[in-house]
Amino acid sequence: MYGRFLYAWPATPDYRPLTNEAAEVEPELQSALTALIRLPSEDVDGVFVPQSVWLSDGAIVKFEEFRQSVDVTKRALDGHERQWFVKGETTVLRLAGTLAYDLGDRAGSIRIE
Repeated sequence: MYGRFLYAWPATPDYRPLTNEAAEVEPELQSALTALIRLPSEDVDGVFVPQSVWLSDGAIVKFEEFRQSVDVTKRALDGHERQWFVKGETTVLRLAGTLAYDLGDRAGSIRIE
């Protein structure tokens, strides 16, 4: 009986460039994540102080090139390989944020090409 079920992967969505437009995020969620990772993002009174880490214009161009490459490559992959491969986009952003946070003013002296 189980052999009669048909399983399929959903279609891959078309490529869309990134945007800085975002819906409002609840302050309670932001506060919980801040406490979880224990980054110094609270003022002396313990009130959440939001911090944004923006990509430079040059970094956005490079990152969009990378995302377009991922978009083309992932179409040739299937199943778990595809799911693993597409995680590269968020991994690159996390690494960039970590470098920017850890290196502070020294981050400008690092060139990634």
